[in-house]
Parts: sequence; C-alpha cells; structure tokens
Amino acid sequence: MNNIPKEGLIEREIRYFHAVNCLNNYYYIASENILNLGKNTQCVFAPYRMDQETGYLLLVQYVNEQQAEAAYESFLEIYMPEARETGFAQMENKKWTMAKINGQYIMIVFEAPDKDRASKLLSGVILKEE
Repeated sequence: MNNIPKEGLIEREIRYFHAVNCLNNYYYIASENILNLGKNTQCVFAPYRMDQETGYLLLVQYVNEQQAEAAYESFLEIYMPEARETGFAQMENKKWTMAKINGQYIMIVFEAPDKDRASKLLSGVILKEE
C-alpha cells in the first residue's frame, strides 16, 4: 500500500485489512466504527519495537479527502478529544497516541513511549499519490 518506516518494524506481524472488526481484533479502538472503515478503505496495521515496548502504526487510505477528513474528526472527537488542536495525547496508561491526516490518508500511532517517537514514526511514512 505505502512505504511504512522499516526501523523497528516487526514485519511478520503487519496486517492488511478493510473492516473495523479486523482492526479491533488487532487493536481495540471502540465498539463503533469511529474511523469509518469498510470495503473502500485500505488499512495497514504494523507493530514497532520501541525500546522494550511495542508501539503501533495504523495507516488508512480513504477514497477521497472528504472521507478521510470525516473519519479523522470522528476519531479525534471520540477517541482523544483533548487532542483536537495538537493531534496527540498522553493516554491513561501514560503512552502516547498521535494522529495525522494527509490528503486521503489518516496515520495514527498508538502506545508510543513518548511524543518524539510517535512523531518520528509518522514522519517516516511515505504516501503514494493515487
């Protein structure tokens, strides 16, 4: 789908899917489909070693920018409303979640040990223009 960063990537555990139930099997986000995933979305879920811990990158490609924007707003509003301005938040487990939108793509890092590591992972994604 796209070029995700290789550094720290646990390649054998990369998952490709379309549906929210698949995502929730790998990493539970919410009982509702807050990212509006479906047959027209392409998703990559990849784990990364971050010191002794594991962080996760979710990359979702939507049909168009409007669908991506709607999903991004939904995710922020429901999953981390405190991050509406910045796109990042420290969760209850003290780990960081960071979300970013770029055209028809949403990129989210879960479970990062710090903001810098989350930001570095997101900045390493190379998006392909459709």
